[in-house]
Amino acid sequence: MSNPCLTILGSTGFIGKRLFHLFRNSPSIEARGFSSEDCNLLDMDSVRDALSSLKVEDMVIMTSSITRLKENSFQSALKNMAMAENLSLLINEKKVSQLVYLSTVDVYGSVASGTVINERLLPDPQDHYAISKLTAEFILKKICRLRDIPLLILRLSGVYGPGDEGKSTISTMVMSALQEKRLLIYGRGETIRDFVHVDDIARIIEKAIESPSDATVNVATGTSTSILQIAELLRSHHFPEISIEFRNYEAGLEKRAAELSFDISLLKAVFPGFTPLSLVEGIKHYIHYQNMLSAENSKLNQGE
Repeated sequence: MSNPCLTILGSTGFIGKRLFHLFRNSPSIEARGFSSEDCNLLDMDSVRDALSSLKVEDMVIMTSSITRLKENSFQSALKNMAMAENLSLLINEKKVSQLVYLSTVDVYGSVASGTVINERLLPDPQDHYAISKLTAEFILKKICRLRDIPLLILRLSGVYGPGDEGKSTISTMVMSALQEKRLLIYGRGETIRDFVHVDDIARIIEKAIESPSDATVNVATGTSTSILQIAELLRSHHFPEISIEFRNYEAGLEKRAAELSFDISLLKAVFPGFTPLSLVEGIKHYIHYQNMLSAENSKLNQGE
């Protein structure tokens, strides 16, 4: 029996690149990665050409999107929706074993303080990015139901880990501690979030390979932490010499929901035995990765 084949769309972005790295090095999985240059999801001809070899037993993982950090406009939302539409057109032509779509918990919008978010909560997207992700979910649900293809929608909370390069709150804080010996916090650090290590996404996908899932699940740890608590964790466990600095919110600085807490009962029910990496362990692994990367770069610089 041949190894399962994963087709990862968006393999040069933060999450897609990490998934491709992990699965490419797996002896039991065949992974193919496609960047926007390899497969332009905004061009149907490019999609057909790049993915012409897709087989019915293949799994497709859609990580491609224009993120909020890059652009959050009406035009970027249209592009995100167009990418989902073109993928749906391809799937209508070429049936696959399963589709995994990486969405976001931002589809729920600004929830009231004290609300524990679960999948029964009605979405209320409040910016172009969140609207485009929710719309893409519906586009892909429609074609997958028509073609009888399991669709796993992963609504991700804050993701951090190797390769995030300033794209996550954890990355910003760790790099600030490593390079500047300080942590800068806006407000009083009262914002509460749930942060997931990127490798947990790979572990979920591994379980989906073993048992295809047709579900929409929130991906979180179930334990929310304030920004101030994370700063104090970094200082007490890893950087006792750093200082914590507080600043008022700058004019125009985006303020999202102050508190995000999640019930991950469905995640655990769909993927029995899955336990997310705790923030303490995740940060430990992340700092180890950053130190290794720094050491490798130092050796390369010395060799020049």
